[in-house]
Amino acid sequence: MIIAVDAMGGDHAPDQIVKGALEAAETMPGVELILVGDEEAIKKVDGFKELANVSISHVTGVISFNDGPVSRSRENTISVCCNLVKEKKADAFVSAGNTGACMAAAVINWKKIDGIVRPAIPTPIPTPHGEVILIDAGATADCKPLNLYQFAIMGAIYSERIFGRKNPRIGLLSNGTEDRKGNKLTLETFGLLKNSKLNFVGNVEGSSVFKNICDVIVCDGFTGNVMLKSIESSCEMIISTAKKMISGMAGVSKETQGGAESVASPILKVIGEMQKKLDYAEYGGAPLLGVPGTCIISHGSSKAKAIKNAIGVAKKFVSEKINEKIEQDIAGLF
Repeated sequence: MIIAVDAMGGDHAPDQIVKGALEAAETMPGVELILVGDEEAIKKVDGFKELANVSISHVTGVISFNDGPVSRSRENTISVCCNLVKEKKADAFVSAGNTGACMAAAVINWKKIDGIVRPAIPTPIPTPHGEVILIDAGATADCKPLNLYQFAIMGAIYSERIFGRKNPRIGLLSNGTEDRKGNKLTLETFGLLKNSKLNFVGNVEGSSVFKNICDVIVCDGFTGNVMLKSIESSCEMIISTAKKMISGMAGVSKETQGGAESVASPILKVIGEMQKKLDYAEYGGAPLLGVPGTCIISHGSSKAKAIKNAIGVAKKFVSEKINEKIEQDIAGLF
């Protein structure tokens, strides 16, 4: 399996991207990587080494986060990664760069799966009851009811095929659980989902994510991206605050009571495990669904660990033939 990696995409490129790619190359049997980017910059990364299963495709053009999604030049790292997949020189590509540019390049170069109007990004959110899929997490900001309906279909397939949820429960993100709550978009989408073959459980609120009410939460990409980042920052704040409070209590207890430090230690260990579970780096990246090629989009601030795991996601996505299964399954769900 050959996976192209956008070595220049992301806040920490190329250093962290290249390091993560090299770690993946050394630990994932049967994977070959193509690092797409400035060859000189790639080879200057601290710890860079030549590996038999890693090659470099020299490209100097980069689409930044401030650029528009469509570049006039095809000689940029995202476009080259896309073309490598199109020309069957790679099976997938991974990028922590401009999400809009990844989507635009994929749609322009690969078109879309038959029947799909707009692509979407499904992002797993860890909960005490397993992963809940949020779709769309940022690919399509402005949506129509048909788009959300198709997101629900793709989200259901992804949840079942990747996370093993049989007949996954679909919830529509709204400002209340009542059938008549929501805006024009959600009200019209509600009718489509209610009359579909999907296991639709109705409207859900943002607080429903962690309550084992549904397996897939459907929304437009603008709302989903805002919600996802809000969850990430909230979790970081809660864990950071809890660590400081417990560490402070342990310090005082050690001086005054002489034994409570042993109580705080296992609590800090549990918090550490929670932090690991909630860390986006553990998931690496999410696929762009609705296109016939495999594009894994990573967080813009991804470091080596996230990139390594994103390459693992790409490997699994291709191995499981998810796109083929979406093409097979989607007709029966309309």
